[in-house]
Formats: sequence, C-alpha cells, structure tokens
Amino acid sequence: MTNRNSYSQTKRIITLFRILCRSRAAKTLEQIKEELVLAGIDGAKEVSDRSLQRDIKFIREEMGYMVMPVPGEGYLLDNQDKKGNELLPLYFDPDEIRALCMGRELFTPFDGTHLADSIESVYDKIATAYTGKSKLTGTSKTLLGMEDIFMIQPRKQRAYNKHKKVIKTIVNSINARRVVEVSYGYPGCDSFTFCIRPYRLIIYCDTFYLMAVPENYKKDDFRMYLMARVRAATETNRTFKRTSMNQVEKRLDQAWGIHMKGEPEHITITFDEGLAGYLQERVWHPSQKFTMTKKGLEMHLDVLLNDEITHWILGFGKRVKSVKPRKLKNMLNKEK
Repeated sequence: MTNRNSYSQTKRIITLFRILCRSRAAKTLEQIKEELVLAGIDGAKEVSDRSLQRDIKFIREEMGYMVMPVPGEGYLLDNQDKKGNELLPLYFDPDEIRALCMGRELFTPFDGTHLADSIESVYDKIATAYTGKSKLTGTSKTLLGMEDIFMIQPRKQRAYNKHKKVIKTIVNSINARRVVEVSYGYPGCDSFTFCIRPYRLIIYCDTFYLMAVPENYKKDDFRMYLMARVRAATETNRTFKRTSMNQVEKRLDQAWGIHMKGEPEHITITFDEGLAGYLQERVWHPSQKFTMTKKGLEMHLDVLLNDEITHWILGFGKRVKSVKPRKLKNMLNKEK
C-alpha cells in the first residue's frame, strides 16, 4: 500500500528542485512556499520552514546538488555537484525547449565530426525527458511543436566524416595547448607535413577553418587553414604559451570574411540605385554606411583589401558604377 505522506513529500521535493533549477537568484523559504502553492502541491500552505529545510538538505546530500544558503537572500542552486562537476538541470519551460530545438539545425556544420555525436546525445536526452521518446524525429518532434514554426535550410557544406579523428585531435590540442603535427594537402596534390600551434577552430559559411601559428614562425603570425585539407593530425608532447588574441580579433573585425591578409582601407563603392533596397536591408560588414547620391548608392566600408572583398564586388558586374581608392580599382582590373 502506497504511503500518501511519502508520495506527497517526494512530489514536493521534485517541485522544489524544479523551482531552484529555474531560478537565477536566491529564493527565500517564503518565496519557495508561494511557488509550491502555485504549483498545486498538496499541503504547501501548511508546510513548515523546518520541513523545507529538510527537503533542501535531501537535495544537497542525497541527490548531490549544491543548494547553497545565501545570507539574507535565501537558497541558490549552484551548477556544480559536491565533486565540482558541472550539472545542467533538465527543467525548461516550453519556450526554452522550443529555442533549444530550433537551434538544433544550426549545428549542421558539425555533421561528420565527433562533436555531432555529443550534440545528438544532448538532444536525445531532451527528447527522452520531455516526450518519453528517444530521437527528436516523428512523433517526438511533433510533441515539441516545432515543425510548424521554423524551417532552417542549411547551405551545401563540406563533408567531415573522414576528418572525425583529425578534428578531435585538434580540439584536444587546443585545450591542452600542445603543438600538433599536421599533414596538409590541396586536392589532387601530395600533402606536406609541418607543426603548428593551434588556437581556434572557426566556422565561416558552414566551413571549418583552423587558426594556428606554424611552430617555426613568430608567435603572432597567425594563419588560416582549411580543415578539409588537413589529412592527418598528431598531437606532440610539446606545449606552447598562448599569445594575446586582441590584434587577431581586431583584424578579423576588419576582414570582409575569414582571411586576414591585406591592409585596412576606407573604400567607397557606388552601386546602381536599383540595388539600394537589396544592399541596405542586410548587414554586410560592421563598418558599412550608405549614402544615396545622383550617381547611385554609395557604400562606405573600412576593410582589409584582399581577394575576398574584390570577388564580392565583381559579383555585381556592371551594376557597380565606380570604386575608390585607385588601389582597389587596380585590384579589380587584375581580376577581370
């Protein structure tokens, strides 16, 4: 025969845990009691402070979650257990669940990598917790109510199935700050081997790039490598001291895309006025400014001059009326 009091206490503890999980600030016992009443917990109005303190003690000592008393404020659930391991509570409201599910499609650039397996595992746990089914497909996805709200159409992207081990080695080396020996090669060509100090993996236009410094180069001589061309990677036992990324991040802000070569210039591009709506409704670069003139729409930019910006300009063909400075005009003429 079920013990009613035991059942009620268990239900109260679970609800109390959910309240603490959702809260970003400390909760007093009185605030906790009010939320238990709103949640429809039997006898919540009459529950004593001592009983709530016992419940909190149970969550801390038996469940392993660090519920910390904050002097003068109440109780706060820390995101670590007693061993210092991070814990992420699986209690979300419907909008939070929808946001998580919506973001799932944004992880498609990771397909074929070892990280894709971990991402799939996360969503599998969410689906199991909230729908009782593993895998966010079919009925499970319908229950989460996302299929009629958003559709994200990913770009055609590179396949990384053959690079799973390579990417995992690079990720581990970045964390451990170890030098990596890589075999790098262009399509149809033999590969060559060299050592690098890896700093970041960057996703740009659904493509993985590795930001690194060759081991025999200056410590701030950063280069970009296409991960699809890294054929093998071996972690060495040599460590390195990371240099500041401030200048690199500044140059990336100035870049049109991913490449950091070239010098920063203020440029002006005059487009056919028929492109005004198309150009002005998008953010092409943080520095962009537009001015409508008699000649057309002027676009002002402060960017690094290299083939990324010139290829973009040439894509508009004859609808580009003029460009400044002359250095940019000369670069465009060489590309034609």
